[in-house]
Amino acid sequence: MYVRSKTAPLKKKAPKSTPSTSWTNTKYAYCKATAAHKQGEKLLDKKWKSYNIKEEKAGKGAKCKKWHRVMLTETAGVGTTPPKPKKCSPLWKKNAPCGNVKYSNCDYPKTYITKIDIDLSSFKLALTWKNPTGLSSLPSSYRIAPGAGKCGVNCNKGSESRKSGTLCTPKGGPFPVKQKSRCSLGSTSWAKYPTFFQRSGIAIHGNSSKAALGSSKSHGCVRVDSKNAAIIQGNSVVKKTKISVSGTWTSSKCFKSLKDNKGKKRIKFGK
Repeated sequence: MYVRSKTAPLKKKAPKSTPSTSWTNTKYAYCKATAAHKQGEKLLDKKWKSYNIKEEKAGKGAKCKKWHRVMLTETAGVGTTPPKPKKCSPLWKKNAPCGNVKYSNCDYPKTYITKIDIDLSSFKLALTWKNPTGLSSLPSSYRIAPGAGKCGVNCNKGSESRKSGTLCTPKGGPFPVKQKSRCSLGSTSWAKYPTFFQRSGIAIHGNSSKAALGSSKSHGCVRVDSKNAAIIQGNSVVKKTKISVSGTWTSSKCFKSLKDNKGKKRIKFGK
C-alpha cells in the first residue's frame, strides 16, 4: 500500500509485524495426509490449540515416498485445513440376493441411516442420515402401512402396542435395529428385505402392493415399497440405527389372529 505526502514522494508503508508461530514436532507421521489430519484433530486439547502437517522425505526402505508428520502449536487459529472427503459414485452399490436388488450407498457404512421416525398419523417414515461426505439424493421419507392390530386391542396404548400377539406396530422407542435378513420375512415371500426392531417378528419390510400403503394393513410390521425396504435394510447398521414410532394410530379393520389374512371391519374404534 502506498501513501502520498504533500512534501515527500510516494513511500511504501512498513508491513505490520506478526508474531511467529512455533511448532512442536510429534512422533506421529503417516503416509497419507488424511490419516495425519485425523490424528491432529485427536491431539488438540487445552494446551495445543492448532495443528499442522509437515511433509518429510522418507528414507530408503520406508513404506511410502514421503511422511506427513503432525505438528502442534499453542497458537489458536493457525494450521492447515483438513482436505474435504471425496464423494463416491455411483450413489448405489447393488447386489442381487433372493432374485431382487439390495441397495447400499457407495460410502456405506460411513454413510448410513442413524434414525427412522415412523409417524402413524401421516402414514410416513422419515430417514435421518449420517453423511460425512455430503452425498446428494439420499431419500428422506417413504409412505408406509403399519399394523392394523388384533380385534379388541387399542394400538394407541404404547405399553399394549409393544406386547407380543397384539398385532400392533409398537409405539415408543428409540428401538435399535436388531437384525437384517437378506431375503424375506419367513415364509412370506413378498415381504422382502426385513429390518427387525423391538420384538420378535416386527420389521420394516417390502409390500406386495403400493396401493395398500397409506393405511393400517399389516399384522404389526411396517410395510414400505419393496425398493425402499431394500434401501432401508442396505443402509441401516445393527444396534446403531434407531427406530422410533409416534403419532395417532387409526384402523378400519382388525385381525382375529396372526394367521388371519383377510381381517374384518372394526365395529368401534379400538374394538
